[in-house]
Amino acid sequence: MFLLPADVQAMVIAKVAKTLKPGGRFLFTSPREALRWRDGMTDEESVSLGAAVYERLLSARGLSITGHAVDEGENYYYFCVKQ
Repeated sequence: MFLLPADVQAMVIAKVAKTLKPGGRFLFTSPREALRWRDGMTDEESVSLGAAVYERLLSARGLSITGHAVDEGENYYYFCVKQ
């Protein structure tokens, strides 16, 4: 499990976007709300940038959000595709 600070999340999105070919897909999970919390398993700080920030970061790199899902554990998923 990796818990990434905000700047590293932005870097990962940039690297994923650079690596994907047009039509390539990217799936990740993070809470819809912008928030910080202590991970119960690692006691490390975890950060969600929030849906609006993720959408801006993805769009700036040529990715668009094509859908969302929530599972039984209330994990929020972002489905993305490279334009």
